[in-house]
Amino acid sequence: MSVLNDLLSLQGAVVTLIPFFLGLLLGNRLALGRDRRKERNAASRPIRTWLLVESEKPCPNNKTPSVEEMDQFLSCLPRFRRRSFQKHLDRYHFYCKQYREVSEYVALYYTNIDEIRSAAQDCLRHTKRA
Repeated sequence: MSVLNDLLSLQGAVVTLIPFFLGLLLGNRLALGRDRRKERNAASRPIRTWLLVESEKPCPNNKTPSVEEMDQFLSCLPRFRRRSFQKHLDRYHFYCKQYREVSEYVALYYTNIDEIRSAAQDCLRHTKRA
């Protein structure tokens, strides 16, 4: 009888510990996800600000994000979204180079801003808050 009581008390302790450890694991996963979202939102803020300006009124003289800011943002994106964003960003840079003109009165301007706006808006989709 004492063996049965010992076994039942051990079973009760195991049953109590299992939900405790499951709660620890779940809480840790949720905290990690929250921290990743905060980091991604902070990294996307300067990129999003720049893309909003470019999608409204593209101008060669607008301030662009630094290499460090862009790298930090790209490191926060999942691989498949990073490739997609990079493809849209390359298309944006291609249109900027293709339509950039120098005039006698205005230092730099774009001849076709519709293509540049479209490319900037495609990039902007990747910077939404998570």
